Amino acid sequence: MNRGDKLGFPPTQQSSAMSLPAIKQFLARLSGNTPLQLILIVAFVSQLIVTVVIIGWLSLHSGRVAVTTLARQWSAEVTAQIEQQVQRYLEQPQMFHQVSVASVEAGVLDLDNLRQLSRYFWEQVNRAETMSSAYYGSATGEFVGVQRRASIQAHQAEQFVLWYADASTQFQRQTYRLDTDGSPTQLVRTQPYDPRDRPWYQVAVQAGKTAWSPVYQFASSDYALLGITTAQPVYTAAGDLRGVLAVDLTLAQISEFLHQISIGTSGVAVIMESSGELIATSTDSIPVLMGDRRAAAHTKR
Repeated sequence: MNRGDKLGFPPTQQSSAMSLPAIKQFLARLSGNTPLQLILIVAFVSQLIVTVVIIGWLSLHSGRVAVTTLARQWSAEVTAQIEQQVQRYLEQPQMFHQVSVASVEAGVLDLDNLRQLSRYFWEQVNRAETMSSAYYGSATGEFVGVQRRASIQAHQAEQFVLWYADASTQFQRQTYRLDTDGSPTQLVRTQPYDPRDRPWYQVAVQAGKTAWSPVYQFASSDYALLGITTAQPVYTAAGDLRGVLAVDLTLAQISEFLHQISIGTSGVAVIMESSGELIATSTDSIPVLMGDRRAAAHTKR
C-alpha cells in the first residue's frame, strides 16, 4: 500500500479520469452551458475579424496617401507642361521685337516710313497666328499698325485692317480694310487716338525694355477686345526715345490656345495675374475684368 492509500486518496489514474469531466462541467457553467468548441471558434474568428479590419484600415490609409501623392505629382507635371507650352506660345511676339529692333538698327526697317512699316506689320501678322496685331507709335504721335480680325460668321475668312495716324490725318487714327494682298481698300472708321497715352506705350517707356502691359481694353471702338500687349521701346544711338513697337494678344485668343492643351477629361488650365485676376482659361468662360466689369470681349468659340 502506498502513501496515497494510507491517506485515503483514490489511485492516481482514477483521479485523472474523474477530474476531466469536472473541468468540462466547470467550463460549461462558466460559459452558460456553451460548448467549449464554440467558444474557441468564436474567439478565433473574433481575432481574425479584428486583424482583417486593422489590415484593411492600414491598406486604405496607405492607398489614400499614395493616391494623394500621385495626384500632386501629376498636377505638378501638367503645370510644368502648360508653362512650357505657354512660354513657347509667347516666344513669337518676343522674337518679333528682336527681329524688328535688329532690322531698325541695320537700317533695313525705317521707323519714319509709315508705309513701309504697314507692309512689314501685315506680313508679320499674316504669318503668325499668335499675333492679333502689330504696330508702332512714335514719340511724336505718329501711329501705324495692322490687326487680324476674326470673322463674324463661320464661313467667312478672317479680315485684316490697317491703322494709320500722322499729320496728314490730323493725328486721327484711321482704320482701313485690307485686301488679300495687304492693300487698303476702304476707310471704315476714324477716331481720336494718341499712342503715347496708351497702356502699352507707357509700360514700355517706364521699363526701358521689353515689357508686358496689364490686361486692358483695346482702343478700337468698332472691335472692342480685352487683351495684353508686349511692347518694345526703340532708342536712337544717343539714347533718345524714338517710339514703341507692340504686339497684341487677346484674352479670347489665349483662352483658345489653352483650350487646345490636353489635360485629361476634367482638367482646367488657367492663366492669372499676380493680383489674382483671370487672364485666360481653357473653359468656354470669357474673362471680363475691367474696372467697371462691362468691357466687351470677343471669342470665336
